Amino acid sequence: MIRLWRASPLDDQSSQPPGSILRCDKQGLDVACGQGVLRISELQMPGKRAMAVADFVNAQQLQGCFLGA
Repeated sequence: MIRLWRASPLDDQSSQPPGSILRCDKQGLDVACGQGVLRISELQMPGKRAMAVADFVNAQQLQGCFLGA
């Protein structure tokens, strides 16, 4: 489970299924939602401290991955 600490909606639309990671860079993690796109800028992995996405993406390759159950 990933805890979101800071995120903002984007005006973009996506044809990808909800949970699809559309873009992952130091500005944020863009995730397709049911309606629109959410840019995550700060998150927390289980058992870890909250961190900026810029720090998180240095250790992860997420573009093209999927978030969800």
